[in-house]
Amino acid sequence: MMHESKRHPPRVRSSQLMLAASLTLIAFGTPRAAHASSTYPPEVAKALDAQFKGQSFCVPQCITCHNTNEGGLGTLNVFGKNLQTYGGLPPSFPSLVVGAFDRYFKATPPAGVPQVSTLFEDGSTRPFFDSDNDGISDYTELQHSDSPSVPGTRGQNALCPDIAYGCGARIAAAPPPADRLGLFSTGLVVLGLAAFRRRQRGQRKG
Repeated sequence: MMHESKRHPPRVRSSQLMLAASLTLIAFGTPRAAHASSTYPPEVAKALDAQFKGQSFCVPQCITCHNTNEGGLGTLNVFGKNLQTYGGLPPSFPSLVVGAFDRYFKATPPAGVPQVSTLFEDGSTRPFFDSDNDGISDYTELQHSDSPSVPGTRGQNALCPDIAYGCGARIAAAPPPADRLGLFSTGLVVLGLAAFRRRQRGQRKG
């Protein structure tokens, strides 16, 4: 009977190698699904609260600044583009949204940009942006929770139209991303173990 220490280590099956390779490919080959930011909308609500004293705004939808609620880079609607251009809305720093709205509210549209004379809370009147070109300024539409990018009655109360969905809960949390580092590490461990055992067998045969 062979002594316990003389036994050869179990052979690594091809299925184990395939699993390791698959885990490695999954770790780096599977794209993450794009999800709307859950950080920007609350900052937009803060910006509106700061601008319109005495009013309280719900957390708006992503379509306030984007073409769809999926959001994402390259999907800004006409209001979002104006806010980015003339307010300096940052693409990756939600904490700067309040400042961007403040700059936008203080800006005067340049020639050629749709605008309309607007009465502000301080009693002053001056031209202001009319992103959707419906004859009502972005300032006035935002003040009444209307969409500044959807013209006419379709934009009324469009910042938070779905009561059942709940203000402040419109942006669904993104599912936890795959732990790519963990999967890759597991694959490396299995491959490394297989290589180690092959080397041991080779040394014994030598």
